[in-house]
Amino acid sequence: MNRLRLLAFPASAVLLIIAQPPAGDEPRDADKAAAATIKAADLKKDLSYIASDELEGRATGSQGQWLAGEFLAKRFEELKLEKGGDGDSYHQKVDFTPRKKKKDADDAPASGPAAKPTTKPAPVEVSNVVGILRGTDASLGAIVFSAHYDHLGRGRADEKGDTIYNGADDDGSGTVSVLALAKAYSSRRDKPKRTIVFACFTGEEIGGLGSKAYVTTPKVPLEKTLCDINLEMMGRSFGIGEKRAWVTGWDVTTLGPILAKGGKAAGIEIYPDPYPEQMYYYRSDNMAFVSKNVIGQTVSAGSNHPQYHKPSDEVGLIEFDNLEAIVRAVYFGSARIADGQDEPKLTGDSLELKAAPRKKKPESAPAK
Repeated sequence: MNRLRLLAFPASAVLLIIAQPPAGDEPRDADKAAAATIKAADLKKDLSYIASDELEGRATGSQGQWLAGEFLAKRFEELKLEKGGDGDSYHQKVDFTPRKKKKDADDAPASGPAAKPTTKPAPVEVSNVVGILRGTDASLGAIVFSAHYDHLGRGRADEKGDTIYNGADDDGSGTVSVLALAKAYSSRRDKPKRTIVFACFTGEEIGGLGSKAYVTTPKVPLEKTLCDINLEMMGRSFGIGEKRAWVTGWDVTTLGPILAKGGKAAGIEIYPDPYPEQMYYYRSDNMAFVSKNVIGQTVSAGSNHPQYHKPSDEVGLIEFDNLEAIVRAVYFGSARIADGQDEPKLTGDSLELKAAPRKKKPESAPAK
């Protein structure tokens, strides 16, 4: 605002103008400034490392995933988030014992003293990476942003001889989205009323180990946790078009419609999961929260692309400008919850799907 024009108003009038909330669902100026910190260039820079060949597909228990975890912890430290791991750390240890490789079993003698292994595979230290931004009113509880930063590691070579399953979309895109949201909320001069937990989970691809470990020993009690907003495969518009994202479990709670309000502010249409046959509500880390009777739903975009769980899920296929807009939409919608304007609630008496979610196509043309 022009300084000279501001000085022309009486002080009481200036205070009144500042105190007035924006009309309708229009985001506050402070939220617009925070959302502006979410940039395609930053998302690309972070993902170019997370999904690089150097990290060899981030398999749970691998050196590559350990490097990814250290990278995430460093980002949280730069943002001055509270350490949400064990002790004075961002790392929350998750119990994990690697499976014996099939080729090792094939090499073992069929009989004799060496027929049975004398030792079990040694446990490998793996961890979730958790940062916390404390709200100004502890009585209002917390929300969680989550994504899994593990993927499949190395595997069968594709037609090009590539054996590294980089997992750029699954779920590198969700992981860097959590980082971007952490930056946006940390940039705010006025902190949110509700506490925000930023959780990057390990072991989703092998049974949701990380999210199950988190809800067993949460850093914010589950009875004070309003919801988990899980971010999974956000980086492609395959099958649905640009400027769109969808939410699983839409009919179970009011979380989806709340996020849709934020979507409008970012030019993104957020609508119900259009793939009922895939049952995505049950297939990601949100279910660890649901199992504890906490609202947990997943935001996604073009998840049904042919590169799913293949070495070709590479950074070069990610649509970063579109990803930027979707993450800004999630910020605007979630800020309504973080600041106490909205609160997600059950629409029925259970978090279980009553039936397969209805198939619904986007209602509008892509936003310009």
